[in-house]
Amino acid sequence: MKQVQKRHSRGRQNSRKKKRYMSSGALAFVVVLLIGLTACIQLRTHTHIAVLNTAIERQNKALDEMDKTYKDMSASLDEIKNSDEIMKKAKFQLGMVYPDDGQVKYIDVTVRDEENDVNENVYLNPVISVLHIFNGK
Repeated sequence: MKQVQKRHSRGRQNSRKKKRYMSSGALAFVVVLLIGLTACIQLRTHTHIAVLNTAIERQNKALDEMDKTYKDMSASLDEIKNSDEIMKKAKFQLGMVYPDDGQVKYIDVTVRDEENDVNENVYLNPVISVLHIFNGK
């Protein structure tokens, strides 16, 4: 009977063994594949973040340059708004002078036929107005 029981118990051990669906090599391959896939996704995410950080830095530099340009232009505008500066530039660069109280300014309204009239020349007009001051015309 002992022999029968031994045979019978051997049969039970075989039936109790679980079947393996994957070998240990295949399981290791799947684990390595999942780790590699996760690493690739993280690398892609970090690369995307680095690209965005670079773009943000470029935008910040451009914003700083625009802010500096704005401040320079604002200072130039304040300088231009100053009427004393306008008067100085008009006198010295353009040759424009305010008439005195005793001076009478006549404006010639006659039609001119000459095409090359000196008074209508944009470049010579300031020079001529300065010369008129010295001539008393």
